[in-house]
Amino acid sequence: MGQEERRKSPRVRAHRLVSFRRSEDRGTTDYEGFVRTLNLGLGGLLLETDYVFEPGEPLRLEILSGDNLLRAKGEVVYREGSGKKFKIGVRFAEISQEALGGLEEEVGLSPQG
Repeated sequence: MGQEERRKSPRVRAHRLVSFRRSEDRGTTDYEGFVRTLNLGLGGLLLETDYVFEPGEPLRLEILSGDNLLRAKGEVVYREGSGKKFKIGVRFAEISQEALGGLEEEVGLSPQG
């Protein structure tokens, strides 16, 4: 059986460039890089990456959306895959009103599918 749907907001297919920083609790940056989104919603996103993330890890995200850079803090919820490619589910933990408005625009304008 499939995994139970727990999202509170819909997701749309969206391939966007994302800069991430994995932060330690002490405020230092453990590592950073670029990944891409597979889908995007008001509550989080799905990333495709060759980096290994564990559930519960905090991330700082910058999502390139048109001419805008949307900033958010997130938490890794799950990881699927093995080898060199992973799908990482991220729930937004903190997001500015400006970034939320940009995401609302993204979700409203991106085609489903």
